Amino acid sequence: MGKPYSPPDHRTAPDPDPGPGDTASILVALDAARAALVEVGADRVELLTATGSGRVSIQPARLADGETIARDLGLDSPLDHRMVDPGYTLWCGVRDDLEFQVRGVLRQPHGELQ
Repeated sequence: MGKPYSPPDHRTAPDPDPGPGDTASILVALDAARAALVEVGADRVELLTATGSGRVSIQPARLADGETIARDLGLDSPLDHRMVDPGYTLWCGVRDDLEFQVRGVLRQPHGELQ
């Protein structure tokens, strides 16, 4: 069995195969994901995915809260997905040197009626 994990030593955790997806990378992503959950409130999040390749994806418990959660995390780059049903907006940005994405309701263009 390996050495017990504690957050302060994640950057120095031994890894038999360093590279994309290595143990240290996933621990960094998990630490950043945990910090985001604490910041926005874990009760507002339904699903969270953290990858060793540097991505954290958040699915809100209520899709309508997605934009607010994204803005709370400092993510301000929207990507609208209109070609799927139902459509959605993916709010993206970089936080803690990781790519963060938060799913939200599809934004409506200015002047378009819902």
